[in-house]
Amino acid sequence: YEIIPEFSFYQNGIEVYEFEDSDSHNDNTNLNFNIMDTIGDSPLFIVSLIIGQFAVVIAFLLLYRKYLAGVFAKSMNIKAFLTALVIAVIAIGIGLGWDWIQSFFQIASNENQESIIIMAKNYPALSFVQVVIGAALAEEIAFRVGVFSFINRKSKVLAYIVSAVFFALVHVSITTGSPQELLSLPMYIIMGLFLAYTYEKHGLLASITVHTINNLVGWVQILMS
Repeated sequence: YEIIPEFSFYQNGIEVYEFEDSDSHNDNTNLNFNIMDTIGDSPLFIVSLIIGQFAVVIAFLLLYRKYLAGVFAKSMNIKAFLTALVIAVIAIGIGLGWDWIQSFFQIASNENQESIIIMAKNYPALSFVQVVIGAALAEEIAFRVGVFSFINRKSKVLAYIVSAVFFALVHVSITTGSPQELLSLPMYIIMGLFLAYTYEKHGLLASITVHTINNLVGWVQILMS
């Protein structure tokens, strides 16, 4: 079956998508799909994500405590902060441009984005901790301090490519082969490149700042929509 999105609406605070089976288009046979099923119907799922994210942060602090001075060697001065702010604005602008393209061509959002929308709408406080704080900390440690720094010892170009692609694959369910997942892949790769550049030039605190600002703006946009 080819699933074609027809429209979306909010029901009891949950965004519900109605899809139409293209093989029975003339029969008006609809397949209803509630994306809440993909992330669970209780805040326990979000709490488990938060625990996992902060477990990554704590593990990093414990395992690499001897190297923390090196990781934070590049201090977050005014220049670094302003650069991070500019990069965040550019990344947000590109993201908004992609949102417009999705809307214009009626391309559905990928699973990652839809799950964030549902969490933010139903559990704003928990989603803030998970999306804005936890994700920025855990992902910057994993992909920039971990993947980028490790590969950068051998090749800077390869470090950029691999860390950005890994970052994108974590946010995209590419195994489903759905068009919206594949089409969203370049956006996450671009974001991964921005974050890797920020980390290399200005350090971990700067890349965390960019990531946090980007996620915060997206989170606020969801609540205001």
